Amino acid sequence: MATTAYSQHYAREIDVEQLAWLLSGRQPIAAEQVPEIDPKWSDWIRSDVRCSSCGSTGAHVVRSARARATQKLIRQSHFRFVGQDGNDAHHPFCEFYGEDDGVLAFDGVKGSTWQPRFYQTCAILLTSMGVTLPEFVGEDEAEVAKKLIDAADDESAKAVKGDVEAHKKVWNAKLDDDRSTLQTQAAVWATRQNGHRVDCPSCGSAALVLGEPVSAPTQKLDDDEIIETQEYLPTHFECVACGLKIAGLSRLAVVGLSDRYKKTQTYDAAEYYAPADDWSNYEDDNNER
Repeated sequence: MATTAYSQHYAREIDVEQLAWLLSGRQPIAAEQVPEIDPKWSDWIRSDVRCSSCGSTGAHVVRSARARATQKLIRQSHFRFVGQDGNDAHHPFCEFYGEDDGVLAFDGVKGSTWQPRFYQTCAILLTSMGVTLPEFVGEDEAEVAKKLIDAADDESAKAVKGDVEAHKKVWNAKLDDDRSTLQTQAAVWATRQNGHRVDCPSCGSAALVLGEPVSAPTQKLDDDEIIETQEYLPTHFECVACGLKIAGLSRLAVVGLSDRYKKTQTYDAAEYYAPADDWSNYEDDNNER
């Protein structure tokens, strides 16, 4: 993380706070809050500020952040160097190379394999700083994090492996024609039911995971349609082909079915934003004259 960088215009090494004061044209005052950097300076900063290690340009200012409740510092201000292609602008041999490439550390990896221990580590480190996990990630995400941590620590949940193997043994003993028929029926069933479609760990047939919402729904307007998405955390699994059923996040985590999923619904924009019917509380007048 480049906490300081070299300004060609000012011909010296500066940090983000010093740059903010210089661009404001005012003298720093100890008791006064560091001024915001006007967005109009963004292009100038990208061309003027260089990495002190490799000399690369493309600097972006990342401001410091504090916990809302305690006001303790949880992120230090620094410069992030990004190239025109959106990738890391540092030279491959630069000491800061790889820190600003914009690629998520766990991109492409199932969340259930790393999120429990990640949140557990965050909680320990934040506690040493006097900051709680809810202050860092928000109340809703912290609640999900606790469920993931508890599920990962549940040793008794490993017994579900026996259930999976038992159903697999029965499935393999069936005739090929019977398995084919059951898989076809399962595919139709999974399409018509509400839930997240997955592959059964016992027979490989189409099955469903059901869960509970862990975030507020978000809406996006796309032409004449409203696309609403909401994130869910799995709680149940069912496969009608082999009959396997699993309940509980900890047991689902053991067989790799605990990843969060998104439910998407589409509405007609005109109907979605239509005013409420003022006559909805009135009974029909069936009197004829």
